[in-house]
Parts: sequence; C-alpha cells; structure tokens
Amino acid sequence: MPSSSRELSISTLNRLIRTLDFDEFFQLSAQEAAKLLDADGVALIERDDHDQLHYRFFYGLPTHYQSLFTDYKFPSDGGTAGQALQTGQIIFNPDYAHAPHAAAEFVTAGLLANLLIPLGSDTNKLGVLAISWFNHRPQNSPDPTVLASIQLLANMMLHKLHHQKMELQLTQQAHHDVLTGLPNRMGVESHINKALALSRKNSSITAVVMLDLDDFKPINDNYGHAAGDAVLIQLAHRITNALRADDYVVRLGGDEFLLVLPDLPNTFTLETLLARLATALSPAYTLINNKTVSCIASMGVTIFPQDNNTADSLIRHADRALYDAKQQKQDRSQAWVYYTPKPHKAKDQRSTDLIAHLDQGLILHYQPIIDTFHKKLVRLEILARLNYQDNLLYPHEFLPTFGKLAYTKLFYAALNKALAQCQLWAKIDFHPAISININTLLLQEAGTPEKIQTALQQHNIPAHQLTLEILEQEQTLHQENTINTLNQLHQLGIRLTIDDFATACFSLMQLRKLPIDEIKLDQAFVSTLALQADDLPFALAINQLAQGLGVALIAKGVETAEIAAILSQLGIHLMQGYDICNPVPADDLPAQLALSLAKLH
Repeated sequence: MPSSSRELSISTLNRLIRTLDFDEFFQLSAQEAAKLLDADGVALIERDDHDQLHYRFFYGLPTHYQSLFTDYKFPSDGGTAGQALQTGQIIFNPDYAHAPHAAAEFVTAGLLANLLIPLGSDTNKLGVLAISWFNHRPQNSPDPTVLASIQLLANMMLHKLHHQKMELQLTQQAHHDVLTGLPNRMGVESHINKALALSRKNSSITAVVMLDLDDFKPINDNYGHAAGDAVLIQLAHRITNALRADDYVVRLGGDEFLLVLPDLPNTFTLETLLARLATALSPAYTLINNKTVSCIASMGVTIFPQDNNTADSLIRHADRALYDAKQQKQDRSQAWVYYTPKPHKAKDQRSTDLIAHLDQGLILHYQPIIDTFHKKLVRLEILARLNYQDNLLYPHEFLPTFGKLAYTKLFYAALNKALAQCQLWAKIDFHPAISININTLLLQEAGTPEKIQTALQQHNIPAHQLTLEILEQEQTLHQENTINTLNQLHQLGIRLTIDDFATACFSLMQLRKLPIDEIKLDQAFVSTLALQADDLPFALAINQLAQGLGVALIAKGVETAEIAAILSQLGIHLMQGYDICNPVPADDLPAQLALSLAKLH
C-alpha cells in the first residue's frame, strides 16, 4: 500500500473545489483516489428512486467490466456495495472472491479487491464510491491518513451529488406542479404557439380550454386543505385520462386548469372530446376520510383559427368564457361555454366596484409564523380580505380582476392598515414583526422604497419589523431595476423573502444576486410531504441550500401534525399553516397565538 505520507495536496483540493461540472469532478477525484490507494479504477454506484443500485461513472476500470455493468442494476442491499450503503460503514475486501456478500458475476469479471465508501446518511442514501483492484491485491489495509483523504474525496463527491440532485429537482419543480405532477404555467405560451403552427400547417383547429370546479372553496373550508388536495389530484387524473395523448394539461393554481387541444379536424370532434371530459369529471370525489363530495366542472373554450389571436389572448379569452360558464351554470345545458368577442360589462363593473370599495371594505387577518423549536413567534403575515356586498372575499376572488393601479392601491392600503395596528399593539408592549406580499410590478417602480419608508416613519415602526414577500415565479425579479429596488429596500433595513420557493426555475446564481433574508417553501409542496416520501430528500436539500446561503427557511401550508413532525425531523422549524395557527383578525390574535404556543409546550 502507499505510504501514509501520501495525501491530498492543497492545489488538488483547490482544483476539485473549483470544478463545477460533476462529470469532470468525478474523473479528477477518482484519479486522485486511485493514485492514493494504488488501485486500478473507481466507480460511482448510485441509488435510484426505485431503491436500485446502478453504475453511473467509471474511471480506469477494464473495458470488459464497464461493458458488462453499464446497465447493470441490483437491490440497494445487494452485494458488498449494498452492505456498505445499508450499514453506513466503509468496507474493505482485500480478497473479494471470499468476501461476505460477494457476487459471482463480479468475481468472473476479474474483481480482486475493493474498498466501498457509502455516500449519504441513514435517511438519504445516495450511493457508494467503489475503488477496485484488478491487476493485483493490496498488501495491507488503507492506513488512517490515506483513508482520511479518501473520505474527504467521498464527502466532496456527496456534496456535489446533493447539489446536482437538488438542481435537477428544482428544474423539475420549475416546470411541474408539485401536487398533481402536471406541467405548470411556465412555457404554456410556447406550447400554444406550437399547437397553432400545427393547426396552420394541417388546416385543423386548436381549442384552448380554461377549467375549474364550481364551489371548490367550501371543500377546503369544511374539510381542510388536505381534502381539497385529494380532490385536485383526482381531478388532474380524470382530465388526463379523458384526453388524448397529445393534449396538454396545465395546472395554473388552485382548482384552475388550462387545456390545449391541438390539431382537431373539426368542431364535432372537439364537442365529442369535451363531452367525454365532462362525463369523466361528473362523479363524486373521494376525500382522505372516505367521505365523498360532488363538484361540477365549468369550462370556457376558445377556438383557433376562429379566434385568430396570440397565445396570451387565447388564454384570456378562454378565461372570459369560463367566467360566462360559471355565470350561466344554472341555465346551461352543458359544462362548457364558447368565447364570443362581446364586452364583459358585468365583470368590468364588478372590478371597478371592488377597487372603489377598498377604503371601507378592506379587512386584514394575521397568520403567525412560529419557530416550533424555540416555541416563539417569528412574525405575522398580513392576509387581505374584502368585505363586499356582505360577503368576505379572499384574494383569489378579487386579485384576478385587479390591474397594476388597483394592486398598488391595495398594497399601500393593507400596509398602512397593518402599520396602524402595530402602533396599537405597541401600546400594550406587543411588537410583532409583520410581512406583506408585494408584486414585482411595484418593485419596478423607482419610488417604491421611499413610499414604504414614509409609511413606516408615519407610524413610527422600525424598518426591520417589516418583511416583504416576493413571489418566486415572477420573471421580472431578475431585471436590473427590480434588483436595484430590492437593494434599496434591504439597505433601509426591510427584510426580504422569496415566497412559494420550489414552484419556479430559480438558478442558484440568480438567487445569490438577490439581497434576501429568507425563503418560504411552497404550500403545495409542503402539504404533500406525508404522502410523497420521495420529496423528503428535496426538502432536506432546500434546507441545506438555505443554510448555505445564510438565509432562513419557512415552511408554509403546514396543515397537519404529521407534516409538522416531518419538518422538525428534517431540521425545518419555522412553520406557518392551519396546524400551527389560524389566520385571524387583530382582535382575536392574542388568544389564538397563546393557544398555539401553549400547544408546543
């Protein structure tokens, strides 16, 4: 064996650290490992989502060996590699043929000895680094100094694997809805444009359909968000099963779905397809407690080339048709309504009324974010409600009607009302931090930092007491003027949060450019942790990413004690959701908060 003086040099470590490409990193680190141990080759054996081990990379191994095992798979507890992975211990087999768990096919292939280093933890076993001898057997066991260098290489490889898997999962999350697995809104316009090009080429039609469920909100209100999620999963499954293989289904959010039905020969075929879809959606939905609920689907449809417009316009026209379908649900004979280019005076008037009603109709609820480890309040998130015609409207019921001016009015009205409430709380020695959502349209305005600072000064509230929550999916977040505004706000002492993290494509380089203090893990992702064990490594990786960036991580949408327990085990202790504390008006907050904190003790 090599002398114990042989160890990794500083220059080698620097080179490895600076190697970003994983393939290149493996080749370099494998070369160093083989050199340190006077071994013939190295392989990375990776664990897949089906708990199988397979070879991912080879370095220096005989060509016939690589040919035999390139597509070879075996159980994660099989062979000497499986034993290393299951026990979490380094295993050295100086005489492989006589080693426990040796596999005959590897002996036949000429493997004389191997050293196996597990990669990962008990809860997240990623694979094994296998160092092999084919031309001679090692004379002695690896000495501690060399073994420490090998372990360091393995740890670096584990770190690189973690980040690569996280990047892959983030990319997947960027383009797909976490709850249903369907594509999300990213890229939908490009997909519609391809469908329109195909229709032009084949002289066919393309239908764009907006679909949602009537009376979906009461399911969440009466049975909880887990029940609503169960309905949405079934809904997505029924839609995809009823449509053709080339049809495209997108979950836009909530219970709203967009369907692109390309290359239809005529409207008769379209009607047949829509009727089949309506039939598939008509049965009751089963909740997690085996109760059933009925939800009628409404659809708005627009057809190209009769509606010869851009992708964005087709989406808006389908949305208008959906609005008509819901208005006519008592009288219509079918689940869908076609778009017709008529003025939507009723909808426009309602939007005008809502905006005018902001001054007297705005109501704020406050939902605590709790540190469950230290059992203390982190801050209160401001949630806007609108009292309109004796109905309490939630954001998804009025925000879609708001343009930039209306949203700006809502933001400053909610901010000033919340700051005034903080003044009242200060009189009873209660000084909670608060957070409010801000649209990136406001962040593109040069005067926004000054206006927010003025509001804080008028109410005598320090800047550090305010957090602005910014939606991750906003594409304008990376524009230079937006970043300048964020930097100004950060310099004022205002905290900045990326909201709904894991729903959009956020490269780590982009994230590093933003002066953020925390990220909030998306509610749709958090709510399924108890049902989708494969998401646990991703949640763990996000937590490690947050720690690496020096920012806090908050899990929102914590609806059950089971999810709260899972998050705690993952080391995520900042939580928000109905299991933690309900959103309530200011007058009810002290009692509600006391109950929630008492439950943690």
